[in-house]
Amino acid sequence: MDVLDEREVKGELTVTTHMGFPPDGPNPGLATEHMVIAMYKFLQQEDVKGTKSIILKVSQDNEIVSQITVNTQKFVAGEYLIKSVLDASDDIVMMTLLRNMGK
Repeated sequence: MDVLDEREVKGELTVTTHMGFPPDGPNPGLATEHMVIAMYKFLQQEDVKGTKSIILKVSQDNEIVSQITVNTQKFVAGEYLIKSVLDASDDIVMMTLLRNMGK
């Protein structure tokens, strides 16, 4: 996992999680799901309060499979973890394979 802290300049954090493809790692959809759930918990930490946005990138074998930009001011912790994060997201980019898995 890499964290780029640009809160003083841009008001944002970029968190990139590196995972392998199957069989060593989860499929891209599951990898993204795990990271969105982790982001739900991360967004509630005191240290990220006041951060304008958090960019979550999921990388598998050096390829970004998904990228989600979360507007922290829109985030409301709710009953549905993934929905709470996605409802606060301004930008969601996914590789074609992942988009097709979601259809």
